Amino acid sequence: MLTIDVIADSNGRTFTIGAHGGLPPYHVDHGDGYTDQLADDNARVSHTYAANGDYTVAVMSLVDSEQTTTTVTVTGVSFVPTWITPDEVAARLEGSVSATDERLVGAVYGVAALVEQRHSSLDFTDPANVPVNFHEGAVQWAALMYQQRNAPSGFPGFGDVGDGFSMGAVYGQDAQKWSEIMRLLAWRKPVIA
Repeated sequence: MLTIDVIADSNGRTFTIGAHGGLPPYHVDHGDGYTDQLADDNARVSHTYAANGDYTVAVMSLVDSEQTTTTVTVTGVSFVPTWITPDEVAARLEGSVSATDERLVGAVYGVAALVEQRHSSLDFTDPANVPVNFHEGAVQWAALMYQQRNAPSGFPGFGDVGDGFSMGAVYGQDAQKWSEIMRLLAWRKPVIA
């Protein structure tokens, strides 16, 4: 009978998976879109999850298709960037918002996650390693995201007025600001090869 061995790391988000009792090799589905192979009953794979939650891990024998599942509970994922903070963005907004406002925190963490993903070769755990232009671009982007929360037309401070003239002026202004933010973040334009 095929059995899954699970060993949780102390960080609460990394799990070592093994299997025994079936016919190897085994296919491992971690339940989050990632898969691995186990060559035999002694092989092990480690997997780190990106988000908290319950994941169904499935192991299947590639010889006879025998399958079994187990659930792992991930609790150790917490994304709190240290190189950009809600306090910095609130200061940029000149005190018009509290640094604890959940919408501001969401904007800051969202921008930080995107920048870290886009520039994954950098070590963002030490703020000293983050280029000044990346920090400035991220602060501007998070502030703009927060300001636009109530502005469907894209112009902070005004609702939709519905006439084409003002909309055109707004989009031109936004394009210039977004262009500057993307330049600061070294976000390259997509090109067709």
